[in-house]
Amino acid sequence: MARAIPPKRTANSGNKPVFMLDAHSDEVGFMVHSIRPNGTLRFVALGGWNVGSLASSKVLVRNSEGKYLPGVIAAKPVHFMSASEKASAGAADISSLSIDIGAVSAKDAAENFKIRIGEPVVPDVTLEYDEEHDLMFGKAFDCRIGCAALIETLRRLRDEKLDVDVVGVLSSQEEVGERGMKVAVNHIKPQIAICFEGCPADDTFTEPYAVQTAFKKGPMLRFMDKSIICNPRYQRYALDLAEKQGLAIQSSVREGGGNNGAMVSTALDGIPVIVVGVPVLANFSGGIDKFVGPTGGFLISFPIMAYIIGLGVEHRDAFKGAFPVAVVVGTVVNYIVGVILFVIVAHSTVSVAVSACVLPFIPTAIIKAVLACVLGLNIRKRIPGVKKA
Repeated sequence: MARAIPPKRTANSGNKPVFMLDAHSDEVGFMVHSIRPNGTLRFVALGGWNVGSLASSKVLVRNSEGKYLPGVIAAKPVHFMSASEKASAGAADISSLSIDIGAVSAKDAAENFKIRIGEPVVPDVTLEYDEEHDLMFGKAFDCRIGCAALIETLRRLRDEKLDVDVVGVLSSQEEVGERGMKVAVNHIKPQIAICFEGCPADDTFTEPYAVQTAFKKGPMLRFMDKSIICNPRYQRYALDLAEKQGLAIQSSVREGGGNNGAMVSTALDGIPVIVVGVPVLANFSGGIDKFVGPTGGFLISFPIMAYIIGLGVEHRDAFKGAFPVAVVVGTVVNYIVGVILFVIVAHSTVSVAVSACVLPFIPTAIIKAVLACVLGLNIRKRIPGVKKA
């Protein structure tokens, strides 16, 4: 039940009340259950997964020599699925999936690839940073983003004189039942605590009136989730303080999920704790599921939009307004297909889909359309070998 404790503050005295900061250092993953006769690996989940998003995802499988071997989560090809299997493909059971590492038999997997049961499997995702838009793309922001927040908090408070001793903990096994926190809280014995989290943003699929964890709108403090009801006075104090200081802040009442705060709040004599979550997009999901999710229609119809715009360029000599008309028509088609799929997948209404997925983006769509018409045609005129109007 390992845990990591970041460097202690130099200003800690050892004789003050202890204020514990926590973020869990583990991520959701998998474990090899067994090797099938054909060489593929049966696996089980560690933590909660959207199983429908797993097919086609790249993973790394540790072998007996400690090497991480590349693999792909495989499902039954759609070409061989029955009608009923296709209809339920989005609700696949994890036992129907396999990890393919390239082995052709169980013997090949065990002897040549050195695979054995009980070995960990992790998603194979490279962190990328889009500096222009200040965005990070990667995996395990639950709870890497929380760990980063904890370490930065300790750095800023390192030499501050406070009425409490601040101790940071990077706990383990949160994703499988907050087990590491149970060990940590009994060791540190804090009087008060904050748990940092990377929490799923809800503004891409929730009706506008119910959005409580919007992306880029500040951290979210939850009143409750399935595992905890946070200390009400502590929660309100933190929210009021953030508002007084002019800080962006959100609060929510969560109907699902859980976190280390549950273990803290029931430990010892009951420890006051709040949970500060940084909203993360597409949490606990990935792979081909993005194309069949609520907003997948906008991705699927993008090539259609590009084709329509291309037709406009091709026929702009025959019809002077062909290009701008094509830009507008292509964008409308993109919105229509996106709204239709949103309504179907999210079991929503057209009005909600339009409010959530179309109206907020119309101003930027108009700006992009104008820029595409003005810049696109001017750039095209300057490309050698391209027919001029």
